[in-house]
Amino acid sequence: MAQRSLKKLSPAAVLTLGISLLGLNLFFIGPALSRVLGVMPGNIAFVVIRVATLIAVTAVLSGVHKRNRFQTISAGAFIEFFDHVVFRGFFWAMDMRAHPEVWGKVGPMEFAMGLLSGFVLFFPLILLLSFLGSELGLKLFKKR
Repeated sequence: MAQRSLKKLSPAAVLTLGISLLGLNLFFIGPALSRVLGVMPGNIAFVVIRVATLIAVTAVLSGVHKRNRFQTISAGAFIEFFDHVVFRGFFWAMDMRAHPEVWGKVGPMEFAMGLLSGFVLFFPLILLLSFLGSELGLKLFKKR
């Protein structure tokens, strides 16, 4: 039943939903959870939503849409690039404009290198989680 419903979504729609959820998590869900639950539980919930989104998107792509491992792992890296570099870059740029005294003399090059180096640092974990999602999708959605 769930497989038929998910099959109606194109792979591009699955990616778009994943990117949208990560954006909502960064800008709305995560801050709301931090206010309601407290900072530490809110941060934990924020990370759990990020990891679950990555695994779910890659699982649907491999299990329902029959994409191969390379395609699903690449898609996982793509949505995490959006989350970590594009969305977070926008978030930090807005914070930089709102609170320039906090950011000090951080220039555009330091700003960009900080974002990219963070993405590169977490890239092996992104690949691992994408692979786990891919394998989970193959197990969950295999034909019986």
